[in-house]
Amino acid sequence: MTTPHALPMLHDSWYAVAWSHEIKRAPLARTILGRELLFRRSPTGQLHVTTNVCPHRQARLSAGKQLADGRIQCPYHAWEFDLDGRCVNVPTLPEDARVPPQACLTSYPAVEEQSLVWVWMGRPGGESTHPVPGFDYDSLGAQVRHQRLPSTRWQANYIDLIENALDPSHIQTVHPNTLGPNWAATVGNVSIEAFENGRGFTAVSGEPLRAVADRNLVDFRKLLRLPVVKTAHYRFDFGGVTQVRYEYADGCSDMAYAAITPSDEQHTWVFFGILRSHMRNFIGDALQQTAMFFLQREDLAAIANLSQERPADLRRRVSVGSDRMGNLYLKQLIRLLEAEGRGPDAAGRRPSLPVLDEDAAQ
Repeated sequence: MTTPHALPMLHDSWYAVAWSHEIKRAPLARTILGRELLFRRSPTGQLHVTTNVCPHRQARLSAGKQLADGRIQCPYHAWEFDLDGRCVNVPTLPEDARVPPQACLTSYPAVEEQSLVWVWMGRPGGESTHPVPGFDYDSLGAQVRHQRLPSTRWQANYIDLIENALDPSHIQTVHPNTLGPNWAATVGNVSIEAFENGRGFTAVSGEPLRAVADRNLVDFRKLLRLPVVKTAHYRFDFGGVTQVRYEYADGCSDMAYAAITPSDEQHTWVFFGILRSHMRNFIGDALQQTAMFFLQREDLAAIANLSQERPADLRRRVSVGSDRMGNLYLKQLIRLLEAEGRGPDAAGRRPSLPVLDEDAAQ
């Protein structure tokens, strides 16, 4: 038996790695796609991303001393590296000796857009042919309250988190006390339009979503004056960018978005934000923050309960119409992994693609 967890991580993508405000003059270290990365800024604020591991004896540079003009000193043998990753000083070398050319850190292309830092993790040169995924803030107009939650490293596989974000039908059972027991009760018909490049899709719930909440956390929905949901519009882009816009019966709209980035096989970075058209004040912010704390705890509990004994042949997964987004995501992921040359399984096995059954909801 093997599981979707056996799928390797897709590298040829831009990934969100931090909110821009998290990276200051002091170095920041994070593991992204199994690689230990170091984030630094120059005295003028320019962003630089390199590996965090000294090529000499593999000490973590983030534990070293920050020197002038952005250089960092290895805490083990005091080798010094500039912002571009070049080793500029080896104290034990004679003055006339040349620093070994291999004594350098790998650098990664990085950009800052929409308050996030994005890093290209794939093959050199590929970043120019792939746009940085982003969020459609403008779709809601100007009268919204924008709230970003702190970056969080979840103890969960990235595939499970993305499937969770693309699964409207779990809300009524996993979140009955926060969003209401009948939220998203009729999402069987989900219409999907895949992107021509095979790197994502848009989707719309095919039936009105009922939003009846009579047992909610601290009367959350009443306090926020949240109207009845009419339609949900989803969008997914590799790597790991999900967003959903809810349209309400009174004409208002809200949007929740997340950048979901693999840290390693069992941990995932999540960067979450909400654009809210109702209760646009600090009270709404506090209620939203509290609600998101409980919502995330509920999702993590559900994901932690997933068995690892899942079929190697993904066609054996029992699916219905409301699962079509998750199925299409896996299908596209496997095809992209194959195109990248990594293969869908670290052990060399090639699981079959999931079947998108148009009649699954019947």
